[in-house]
Amino acid sequence: MILSNEAIMQVTFIVEPKVLSGAIAIAEKLGEINAAHLYHPSKRLQKRKHLNAVLATLAIEGNYISIDQLIALSNKYIIRASEHDSKEAINALYAYSIASDFNYSSLRDLKKLQKTFSKGLDQSNSYRSIKNDLIKDEMDALFTYLNKHNDHLLIKSCLFHLQLLKISPYEKANIRLALFWQKLILKAFAPVFDFITFETQIYEKQREYRKLVNTAIETKDPVPFILFLFNLLDMSLEEYLRKQKTTLNNDDRMSIFIDAFDGDSFTRQDYLRRFKNISSVTASRDLRTAVESNLLIKIGDKRLSKYKLVAI
Repeated sequence: MILSNEAIMQVTFIVEPKVLSGAIAIAEKLGEINAAHLYHPSKRLQKRKHLNAVLATLAIEGNYISIDQLIALSNKYIIRASEHDSKEAINALYAYSIASDFNYSSLRDLKKLQKTFSKGLDQSNSYRSIKNDLIKDEMDALFTYLNKHNDHLLIKSCLFHLQLLKISPYEKANIRLALFWQKLILKAFAPVFDFITFETQIYEKQREYRKLVNTAIETKDPVPFILFLFNLLDMSLEEYLRKQKTTLNNDDRMSIFIDAFDGDSFTRQDYLRRFKNISSVTASRDLRTAVESNLLIKIGDKRLSKYKLVAI
């Protein structure tokens, strides 16, 4: 794989066995998460994960606001910190709160994100002036790669991350941009990545991270960097599985089933096929409770019973 220094990026990629193995390991974890229905974390957990991601991305660029201070800022309290650090943290919190508004394939949206990060701060929203024209060409080429190349999104997310740091289009916050944008790309591949805080692990391993970035740029060989990120993603997914793997109750199961159901009617067997680890008795109880709660309408009796969603 070669990332050229030319304005129009030429990428030649041969999938090495280690890269393929890393991608397969991540895919297996995602499959386990889907099979266990662990992709609907609580709102409390979602907020905590986003706070941890913001905290890590700030710290890796020298803003050491604490988690307690960040929670206070998220609740619109004033904290004891420099005006710059407080504004920077508030901007990052806001960016993560509107992450769904950004399209990972849009260069215009990346520029919008940079403006969000730098609002009210003494820093430019424009490309670095010394190499403005070259940076413009390289950024255009980077998004052309992102939108038109056939690489898998897992690989694209890592290469985009690396290439953005190589270009370093802005005077500040380039790492924050790269981390945020990689997460957008990963979420397009699997929504559960919204709740995976690999940013924290990058902060904890930032010495190795920075060394691999520099080496990849110097040697034009990003494979070690990709493997490093794949390993962090795999560990983050493993941690998510370990912490979230709990037994679903009947309300959880019914909520998951209703969210995914798009047909006209279904049977108990359809419900059992969705939740293979429960008994027929448990399935019948779930369905009876949902009927009593006015979530479902029952049609027919016993083995011939069918169920329809109550119109909202």
